[in-house]
Amino acid sequence: MSDRFLQSLISFVTLAEIFRRLASAFEKDNKHERAEDIALAQRYFGSSVGNANADIEYAMDQKIVPKKKLTPSAIPIKETAHKKATVRIINTIERGKPTIKKPHPFRNQSHIERQQEVDNAKISAIFFRALLIHLRINLDTKFYKHQKTGSYQQVINEANSRTPVSEAAKLERKVYLYRAYIAQGKYNIVISEVKDSDAVELRVVKLLAVYLQAKAAGQLDSKREETLKELSELLKEPANSLNSTIQIVSGTIYYHEGLLEDALKVLIKNNKNLECVALIIQIYLQMDRVDLAKRELAATKSWAEDAMLAQLIEAWVGLRTGGDKYQEAYYIYEEIAQSPSSNTVKILNGQAVCHIHLGRYPEAEGLLLEALNKNNDDPETLVNLIVVSNLSGKSSDVVNRYITQLKEASPNHPFLQDLDLKNSLFDRAALKFVLA
Repeated sequence: MSDRFLQSLISFVTLAEIFRRLASAFEKDNKHERAEDIALAQRYFGSSVGNANADIEYAMDQKIVPKKKLTPSAIPIKETAHKKATVRIINTIERGKPTIKKPHPFRNQSHIERQQEVDNAKISAIFFRALLIHLRINLDTKFYKHQKTGSYQQVINEANSRTPVSEAAKLERKVYLYRAYIAQGKYNIVISEVKDSDAVELRVVKLLAVYLQAKAAGQLDSKREETLKELSELLKEPANSLNSTIQIVSGTIYYHEGLLEDALKVLIKNNKNLECVALIIQIYLQMDRVDLAKRELAATKSWAEDAMLAQLIEAWVGLRTGGDKYQEAYYIYEEIAQSPSSNTVKILNGQAVCHIHLGRYPEAEGLLLEALNKNNDDPETLVNLIVVSNLSGKSSDVVNRYITQLKEASPNHPFLQDLDLKNSLFDRAALKFVLA
């Protein structure tokens, strides 16, 4: 398998549909059906798919296994998740009894050259299948990966630069595109572009944009009843109640409303969707039910251990568990941050929170300042800077400066509401001790 193919595969894969088609292609006995799926992939990856196909098909049809035992280090895979998937495949192959069904095609080559070709073909096939299995398990397309790490602009760039083949792929792309705009606070783009005649997935995303825009503007009272009524009507349809996009949006709105039980009822119907699982675990943590969060995490790791979002979930639970889990959570964030595209404000904040729990305040402050350089109005970064500044003994001027900046960036932030409540309670208590 050529380096050019590997680079193009890793760099340009964006659609989960293509991965599903490719994965199914190599599970089919009919070579004509395989060829159709591979031709579809060629439209995205170029002729290099076809160039590698001969090696892959030969290795898989003949069930060739190199004489020397394969190890993960023998395979050119840097990503931990890919290595884990590869190990599983190697173990499966070595448990079987492979046989050679027909003569090797390279008759004019020396024994060493023939064996090298066989080894290369099999390693290529293992790597290819490992990558496909990893992506089939967790649907880690570029859209999905960037969405989960907070690279919202990259989601938008990817969505605008790709031309999906099927209607389902186009719809999925639009859902990610509009959710990325919502995450950036650009609600009007979504509200103006999504029409009443559009698919229900897009309409429910628009409903989320309307809701969050009203909440950000402090005008939620006028939209709350209308939003919850529309959600209720959508969820009455059996098909909608099992639609992952509708479940995620409904769960998100219920979460913001504090209707945690209603959110769980919606999300629990699709607990094999990682985003639904992530929101379920966030709700459990909000309810201070770390035991339920751990149970859900353990169940999820049985089918999606290698997924980036599953690793992030493990870090969240670790931060609530405490003890040695703080350091383990830090390692997860650190590994994700190795990729430049994943070293986002969210990931930097995750690392900083781990440092805070471990008492490493200077390291935490350095990461938070780096996050502030990326987005100087990010509310979570400002909240964490307020916390670490207090813990490290910074002057009140520094702390008040961050509080003022937070008030400008997010006037209705829960941290500010809680701070105002505590200030009022302190003032009320202080009145009891005023000297006559």
